[in-house]
Amino acid sequence: MININYTMTIRFSTSLALIGLIGLTNPAYAIGFGDLSVNAGVEALEAGNDAEALEHFEQFLKARPAGQISDQTRFLAAEACLNQARAHRALYYLKDLEKGLPEITDYILARRGQSYRALFQWEEAINTWESLLSDWPASPLLTTTHYRIADAYFAQAKLEKARAMYRTALSLAPGHNQAPLAKFNLAHIAELVSDWREAAKIYQHFVYYRPSHPLSEVAATKLEALIKKGRAAPPSFGVRLTQVDKLLTRHSFDRAEKALEAIQKIPLSLQDQWGVQFRAAQLQYRRGNYLKARETFQT
Repeated sequence: MININYTMTIRFSTSLALIGLIGLTNPAYAIGFGDLSVNAGVEALEAGNDAEALEHFEQFLKARPAGQISDQTRFLAAEACLNQARAHRALYYLKDLEKGLPEITDYILARRGQSYRALFQWEEAINTWESLLSDWPASPLLTTTHYRIADAYFAQAKLEKARAMYRTALSLAPGHNQAPLAKFNLAHIAELVSDWREAAKIYQHFVYYRPSHPLSEVAATKLEALIKKGRAAPPSFGVRLTQVDKLLTRHSFDRAEKALEAIQKIPLSLQDQWGVQFRAAQLQYRRGNYLKARETFQT
């Protein structure tokens, strides 16, 4: 589907207004078959019909290969190509496009970098994204671009550069949707450079503080391997209980039960046993087993 966020839409609309095309996607403003073709392409792109959209855009560009409207259409055609994993074709439409659409150069650079990435042309992708960072310091794409550059370095096994860029990205946007994977990659890099302390710390974060995250199970396997090799300390009782609490909060009852069973296999003080029993009762209560919950509380 078309992916033009609010900031870009404003700039894009401003550009359209300046060249007299603000009503381009409204059939009432269409002045010829070409305009209707672009309008149909935009509607198809918004509906996720990328192949159909590209067909409309290319039909228009075949008749009008140059001009202001054509530059707008080339950007949309590149978008449709990227959605179909047709990176070579996307690069064709994006070539020198910033000359005709200078107001959205950062978005053009972002798409060009994505195209290079899809083709595993990592250096070209990095150089393109670094141009975005240096030339467009106020772009809303900056945080995502940091994460993408870090991924590109990681893909090339340039570990120290990847590590530095991941840390920069996480400091700028710790709540970004790519942040969890970036943290996990940092743990993997830490293992590769024998930084066991950082690796264990990150894996523990996933296992015990974000136990419902999709990466938590992989992290648990990796953490267990580090513990067996003596490269990480076993988790404390308090950390284990935190994991149970998180799982109960997220209604991951089966996993919470397994975590409680694992805790009961280690030596526990009377106070610790009470903490386990209390959570076992909570588990029964949240499952709707109120009689069992009461019995567990009274034991």
